[in-house]
Amino acid sequence: MKKILHFILLLFPFLTTGQLIHDNSFGDNGFAFLSDSNSMSLIRSTIQPNGKIIVSGTRNFTPGIQQEFVMRLNSDGSVDNSFGTDGYYIINNAFTDANGPDIYLLSNGQLICVSELEHALLFFKLNVDGTKDVAFGVAGNFQLGANINISYAFDNDYLYVYTYGFVSPVGYIAKITKVDVGVGAIDMTFGTNGSLVIDSPFQRLHAVKANQFIAEVSPLVAESKLKRYHLDGSPDANFGINGELLVYHTDNPNEYFRFDDLSFGPDNSMYVPVLNIGTGTEQVQKFDADGHLITGFGNSGTIVIPGSLYPHFIHADSSKLTLAGAHGASINNYNLELLRYNVADGSVDETFNPGGSYIENQNGFSENAESVQLTTDGGILVTGEIQTGASFTATQIFVAKYIPSNLPVLQLAATRNYSFENPVADELQVFSADTIQSMDVFGIDGRFIKTVMGSTAPTSDLSAGVYLCRIASGKGLSTIRFVKN
Repeated sequence: MKKILHFILLLFPFLTTGQLIHDNSFGDNGFAFLSDSNSMSLIRSTIQPNGKIIVSGTRNFTPGIQQEFVMRLNSDGSVDNSFGTDGYYIINNAFTDANGPDIYLLSNGQLICVSELEHALLFFKLNVDGTKDVAFGVAGNFQLGANINISYAFDNDYLYVYTYGFVSPVGYIAKITKVDVGVGAIDMTFGTNGSLVIDSPFQRLHAVKANQFIAEVSPLVAESKLKRYHLDGSPDANFGINGELLVYHTDNPNEYFRFDDLSFGPDNSMYVPVLNIGTGTEQVQKFDADGHLITGFGNSGTIVIPGSLYPHFIHADSSKLTLAGAHGASINNYNLELLRYNVADGSVDETFNPGGSYIENQNGFSENAESVQLTTDGGILVTGEIQTGASFTATQIFVAKYIPSNLPVLQLAATRNYSFENPVADELQVFSADTIQSMDVFGIDGRFIKTVMGSTAPTSDLSAGVYLCRIASGKGLSTIRFVKN
């Protein structure tokens, strides 16, 4: 029998300083080593709803020749031989300058892969079992090119491709083309015949949010800015300050910066990591969805990370900011670094590891992260490369999994007026006079399961049992307990 519960006795997680450890049930003592790479490979990863792990990159094929691949691991780190051929789908067997394909997980479980050719992008789709979808595009392929600049962003099962190049007899043209990844063709309903011409060329298309484009413009080597564009190609004057968000600026000719990519939180807040290569110091700034600095985050909107060798990859949820990168004194000696901060104020998360930082050392020449994901059991999945030889002569791709050594200890706390049906079947819907911003669902053992925005959490994917739900509202955090039938 279901009951509507009011004035529920709440539980708050009492969190102490934690420690991050290898998940020894994954791979070999927490590490799965895939293959030798060329040290220039771009390693990507994503986690499917069933917990299986998709990894893409390049591996050595013959001397001087690399293979681009997409492969799948089981949730325990073993190769899933049911995917492709013996766990791998090989893209190119004879490519001398391969970086590795980008991968996007579609809502139907298929994968869109983007491989960079010379001045062009090759798109193709893989079925759930790792076979090529030959109905996509022409014989399974779709290609777009430009002779100067090309970049892209993914949004809601569509790819938006920015190209800049010479088109005879018109001249140089900058435009954004919308690709329907369901069929592998240009969406002719977008812009004019599927493309939108941009009056002022930019450096890179970073993201598509709320039907607007966020792009990097770099008029000077010592400066980089972001702009947002409407669907008609016009700049959004309400973005940032006078339509621009300054990423970095320097008047020192000996100072060099590196900015790779944006990261977004569930509320579309933006995290912008910028590395000062000369000093080895990285800054991460937080902006709201309209490009305004959130000064309550860190020190006046910025957290500073010393000893960075590469910009960190960022994963943001409703409460935590997880970063993965490399820490060290020089490009010849660095180690994998994991960091965690609280989203609300940018403070160090001491429940993660002492000082909020974890530095790995696999006794290799160097190791760095190139992708970070959170697993449904509360773990952190990192993919990257370990270089064990001088001058990057021996490089292995790795996938590592970390878990916290301590789980939250639950203590009884005060009450607050929340109402919800209990037990639940398909969803947990919480009613309150307070505005509920987000809800985090945990197992009764403190294992993180998922985050949802708003006051309704789907529960049809949960097994029968007792769960905890941490509610974030304008009055802070509270935790309720519910039963799934």
